[in-house]
Amino acid sequence: MLSKISIFTFVASAFALYLLRIEIRPLDQALAPYSLNLTISGLSFELPFGTIVPALVLALIFRMVKLHDRVSDLLRIRKRFDVYKILIPMALATGANLSISRIKKLEEKRHELMNNVFYKYASGTKEKAQIDPHYITMALDQWSWYWIIIEIDVVAGISSIILFATGKPIPTFWLLAGILCSIALLQFILKSCTVYAFQEIEQILGDEKRKQEIRKTFNAI
Repeated sequence: MLSKISIFTFVASAFALYLLRIEIRPLDQALAPYSLNLTISGLSFELPFGTIVPALVLALIFRMVKLHDRVSDLLRIRKRFDVYKILIPMALATGANLSISRIKKLEEKRHELMNNVFYKYASGTKEKAQIDPHYITMALDQWSWYWIIIEIDVVAGISSIILFATGKPIPTFWLLAGILCSIALLQFILKSCTVYAFQEIEQILGDEKRKQEIRKTFNAI
């Protein structure tokens, strides 16, 4: 999933730099010398290393810091999803006792509980998965597209700031419009993630022994 996200971040970064070079003449002049002219089988073309290399570096930096995770932490995306779309529904489905104080503990012990009652059975590693891997694969695929769009939005946001600062209102407007449109798409994907999460929960709790173990885990917090 991380490799898939990085590839799309690289493509988005390369496109953003291409746009910036078109709109900002000094930037284009600074990067132009780093292009390489090649001729293969009589066909001549130019490799714009001045665009490719910075885009690759940016994608690598985003990969190292796991930018989508940092955005998720900042906006509490995964935390809200884990608590309200996975942990609380699982607790209710097992018949565990839930109170306001216990729900707060669900939030405090989210990582521990997700490992003990969810990822223990719905592991992304096929050899460790105790439920149908199809549901896990589909959920991970949806989440990968969600994080791809998040990182593309960050690239677009940075580009729009640069364009606005250099007096380019029209391309700034279109980039911001694209970011706003992506919000609707993100909500649609998140709903799909919820559907797959519920399917995984049904698979996990379909085994009575697992269901009893999970209920004890919730009641013990």
